[in-house]
Amino acid sequence: MSHAVDFTSWRSRLVSLTGSALVTAVLFVLVVPLSHWLAKDPVAPPPRTISTVTLPPPPPPPLTTEQEVVQEIAEVTASAPRPLGAPIELQALPTQTLQLSGVTTGVLDIEQFPLQMSGPAEALVFDVVDLDRVPQLISNPARVMPYDLLRDEIRGQVRLKILISPKGHVSVLEVLSTDHERLITPARRFAEKCRFEPPMRNNQPVATAYIFPISF
Repeated sequence: MSHAVDFTSWRSRLVSLTGSALVTAVLFVLVVPLSHWLAKDPVAPPPRTISTVTLPPPPPPPLTTEQEVVQEIAEVTASAPRPLGAPIELQALPTQTLQLSGVTTGVLDIEQFPLQMSGPAEALVFDVVDLDRVPQLISNPARVMPYDLLRDEIRGQVRLKILISPKGHVSVLEVLSTDHERLITPARRFAEKCRFEPPMRNNQPVATAYIFPISF
């Protein structure tokens, strides 16, 4: 009787051990591949390509009113460049018809009443044909048009009667003609800024008169 009980107990233990061994074997079979899979390096995602787009440059900012004026003046000034010292077209003013502003007695006779200049050697106003040579312009300033004339598109010519002193300075004696009244002021300013070489007669500096046409 005791032998039968021992056999049954032994068989139960054997079955239990066998089941445990089977479970352990199954777990080992499952865990080992899983550990290898976890130990593998993660697959890196494929690199992304970054494309660049070149945008056109932004348009320049609009010109302000002041910049437009400066640009227009620069265009007008550069439209007809003249080299320094180049002669400009002048018309000789006969001395017998010279009139001075402020004289109300009519035509002034230079030979009978010569125009007196400052200095003892500066006495007469000579005709250009009596000079040793035609005086050359040595300082030719830019002809700057006021903004209102540019805006109104005023163009034309002004003819001035000018006097060139023995030192080459210019004085405006009279406005002979003009295509527009508003051109007179800039024409006078331009003429008075001009500088000529001293008019020479017999190698002596003298004064001379011209009709000076100025175009805008």
